[in-house]
Amino acid sequence: TDETYNDKVHVKLLIPSHWEVATSMLKLEDGWECENIDELLDSPFIASSQLQRRTYTSNGTTFFVWFNGEIKPDWDRLLKDFQAFTDAQIKKFTEFPVKEYHFLNQILPYKAYHGVEHSKSTVISLGPSYDVFGSLYKELLGVSSHELYHTWNVKAIRPIEMFPYDFTKENYSRLGYLCEGVTTYQGDLFLMKSGVFNEQQYFDELQAQFQ
Repeated sequence: TDETYNDKVHVKLLIPSHWEVATSMLKLEDGWECENIDELLDSPFIASSQLQRRTYTSNGTTFFVWFNGEIKPDWDRLLKDFQAFTDAQIKKFTEFPVKEYHFLNQILPYKAYHGVEHSKSTVISLGPSYDVFGSLYKELLGVSSHELYHTWNVKAIRPIEMFPYDFTKENYSRLGYLCEGVTTYQGDLFLMKSGVFNEQQYFDELQAQFQ
């Protein structure tokens, strides 16, 4: 209701005690907390016995990289690359909107590629699992850089039709080219600017976008 929309929300999950939970929600002793309904609806989570995670920091923000599924991450390679494109994006914007951010990677046994932006996290689905650190690695980098850029473009800066979001109905805007087009362009561009992609890899991705 309108009266309780801005009240704090306490979340409890009935899950096995040995499971972990990957989420940007504030951890409490007996659950999690969100500032209001808007934050709750913008805070996805993965509860699983298969979760793996590592962290890195950039400009005072802690970044969590989570993987769920049958996967053996090449953490050294991944954290080096994620650190590079994160540092480059924050340097351009001069600051990051939140103090903690989570990459929630759902790794699947079949072909998949998708990402959704949230204020303090992103959910990325990618597969097949055996190829994530093989031929799909550039896709993992691409979607991760793209979703991180969304933290500014769409989540912090967005069309007036979506400010604030109205979860009671569809929110229409004609600025998809700005929300997604610019983000797609900048996500790949920052992979090149940070040295994660070389020039040829960048132009290969750009050509694919043009096609």
